[in-house]
Order: sequence, then structure tokens, then C-alpha cells
Amino acid sequence: LGCNYYDHPGESQCHKDAKHHLVAILQQRRTIKIHWQCSHNRCGEMAFYRGCGGSKIDGSGFTTIKYEEGDTASIEFRDPGGKYVADVALRNGNSLKYIFEIRHS
Repeated sequence: LGCNYYDHPGESQCHKDAKHHLVAILQQRRTIKIHWQCSHNRCGEMAFYRGCGGSKIDGSGFTTIKYEEGDTASIEFRDPGGKYVADVALRNGNSLKYIFEIRHS
């Protein structure tokens, strides 16, 4: 790594580091609480998020990652249908549980 990495890391390096840190946290099965910016759909009903068994977001707009035996975290997960590439994914076998996109890094 160049000397600038420690003094002035570029956005792309910070983004890459954030993905690696998130994977490490997921692999350690640490508690992660997610705050959804929009916890209600347009009809005013509580939103359901996909994956995770259709669990409901609690009234505060928060949900907690639920880990299971066999969960694996990976960087740059490619959708088998070619629709997207997720920065980080938490999967169990062929089942996609969560995808994460690093927004500001």
C-alpha cells in the first residue's frame, strides 16, 4: 500500500475496507441492528422485508440480523439472474438472507 493510504485513503479503498469489516462482523455473528429509513409502505401498513422469513420490522423501524447454522458472508455477491451485484451478502446454502450496500464510505 502506498503512503497515501494511511494519510488520505481514497473513497474506493474506504469502500473496500468497509465491505471487509462488515463481512468480518457477520462471520463473528455479532449483533447488528438495522434501521430502515422507511418502515411503512405507501398504504401506511408495516413493511415486510424480503428474505429472513418475511419478518416484520418492529414499530421503531429497527430489525436485528438473525443468524442460523450454515450462514456465510461474502463480498461482491452476484445475483444468479444477473440483476445485481451486492457489496456484501449473508446467505445460507442457496438461500439469500440479506444483502448490504455500503452507501457512504
